[in-house]
Amino acid sequence: MNLNQAVRSLVLAALALLASAAVPAPSWARHKIRINVEDRNLRPGGVAVPKGEALRNDLVATGAVVVDGAVDGDCVSLGSSVTVNGEVRGDVVALGGSAVVAGHVTGDLAVLGGPTRISGTVRGDVAALGGDVTLESRSVVDGDVALLGGKLIKAKGAVVKGDVVNVDLSLAKYFLPLAAKLHHAPELAEKLSPWRLAAQYVIFLVFLAGLGLMALLLTVFLPKNVESAAAAIQADFWKAAGIGALILMLTLPALILMVVSVLGIPLIPVAILIYCAAVLMALAAFSLVLAGRFNEARRKPAPATVAAVGQGYLLLVFLIALGKLVKLAGGAGAVLGGIFFLAGLILLSCGLVVGLGALWLTRMGGVGRRTAAQTPSPNQP
Repeated sequence: MNLNQAVRSLVLAALALLASAAVPAPSWARHKIRINVEDRNLRPGGVAVPKGEALRNDLVATGAVVVDGAVDGDCVSLGSSVTVNGEVRGDVVALGGSAVVAGHVTGDLAVLGGPTRISGTVRGDVAALGGDVTLESRSVVDGDVALLGGKLIKAKGAVVKGDVVNVDLSLAKYFLPLAAKLHHAPELAEKLSPWRLAAQYVIFLVFLAGLGLMALLLTVFLPKNVESAAAAIQADFWKAAGIGALILMLTLPALILMVVSVLGIPLIPVAILIYCAAVLMALAAFSLVLAGRFNEARRKPAPATVAAVGQGYLLLVFLIALGKLVKLAGGAGAVLGGIFFLAGLILLSCGLVVGLGALWLTRMGGVGRRTAAQTPSPNQP
């Protein structure tokens, strides 16, 4: 399993947990790590594998996992930490907790929402979302190290044989309070109402641009996943739309069920975070399809995947931005702007619904269905 699959493991784990609260996943939607709350391998609470003992199966627990012995399979903690002092002959995933590797991991290491400390060996890739990664002096990572929203602390002597990709999101904490202050300024509204409307429009554009940048960032990390989901949209649009609508309808009931259950409460923030990531990937996949149709109508070759997603996203939000701008004129322009805005909102909602369905059909874009695999990618001429 490569870096894309390691990141996808995080996404699939949270989505599977969220979806399992409402409906069981179909047989074709299973992933290598097999996160399933009805699975006999799921163990409530913490689990420890003592030194000298070996577990001949995947280990999935709702509490802290400590491996002093050996696990012949994948090792997953839902909502807590994973500590590997022995050996894990598979992948290690920590959802909502930290990960410590002082021993040996044969597969990949994926951590969401917690710090990662490695003083041993990881033969695969390391993916961390929302947490720092510390590589101590004797640590060895044979694959890549990817961080989103964290920083890499690498001691002298630490070895990373692959690439290091680090995306820092710390600047967001400076822009969000500024946007809130600009939005809530009643004294400026009374004196400079036209300027306030213009400022609100600029803030709205910044929001759309930020949403698009996050979708592009996800495409940079997982281009093949976005392409696979886009191919599924083209292969079976209405089935993807139906499944996407079902996902949206079941999201709130599933979250409520997680709130009333003891197991689900600590995982709610993680599930919401991953759900937001799925929304971004859904928009990226639909944008890729939209760009393909647009370039096909122009009889022009489509650009590369990331550029095509950006082009499609601009087409996707154009009517919304135009409608907002026309409404500023007032009078008859307000009615026309409202029509543009509503049409753009419908298109955006359609993209979200169809994209979510396509992600479910393709297991977060990791493995295309047979029909999707036979359909050319939208960015191919």
